[in-house]
Amino acid sequence: MSRNAKPKIMIVDDDPCTLESLKTILNKDGYDVVLASSAREALNLLKNEAIKNETLDLKILDITLQDTDGPTLSRLIKENSEQSNVKIIYLTIMKSTR
Repeated sequence: MSRNAKPKIMIVDDDPCTLESLKTILNKDGYDVVLASSAREALNLLKNEAIKNETLDLKILDITLQDTDGPTLSRLIKENSEQSNVKIIYLTIMKSTR
């Protein structure tokens, strides 16, 4: 991260509501947020981010994505991205049955 840049966080989740909610919260707290709704999209964005020489400060990954799971995506990122050393938080949202 450059001296004047906002910290950048990538959020990968297949639920649009979760993506937008997290983006809103993190933007208000001063973070620059990159959204991906699938593992494939996340990997493509990471390639683009590397090309622009921008570094992510954190990745928030859904545990259960439609096209893979969070731990598998983490492995794919480490194998296919220059962003492999970025910290990861796994997240899952469970709907109430009440």
